[in-house]
Amino acid sequence: MNMRPARHTTSNAEAGFTLVEIIVSMFLLALLALSFLPLVVQSLRTSSSTTTLATATRLVSEELETVRATGAGCPADNGGAVMPPTFTDPRGVVLELRTDRTGTCPGLVTYDVWVTKQAAPTVRVAAARTLINVVTP
Repeated sequence: MNMRPARHTTSNAEAGFTLVEIIVSMFLLALLALSFLPLVVQSLRTSSSTTTLATATRLVSEELETVRATGAGCPADNGGAVMPPTFTDPRGVVLELRTDRTGTCPGLVTYDVWVTKQAAPTVRVAAARTLINVVTP
């Protein structure tokens, strides 16, 4: 009977990962990360514009609710240009709230509200229009 302990032999191929295998896997991971980079950039742009849009929509809605609650009167002649109020959204974009009232008193007055970016005052970010029935006492 043979009483010698059995020897386990391992070849070098089974010892672990080689340097070439590690480099190839790192290269594949880098390609995968680069393929997601445009998606990340686009999502950051969308997030920024969505934040600005949400802030502008909230400003328009608050202005309309204030006008409805107070029963805005007839358009007043201010006799000069009035600077629109400005607000800053969480991303740092400066927004301007603009209003326009048209109509005859007593009667229906059209009340327009819109928000523009201070950097581009001709582009409306959010806008709304409502009719208010003005009754004189």
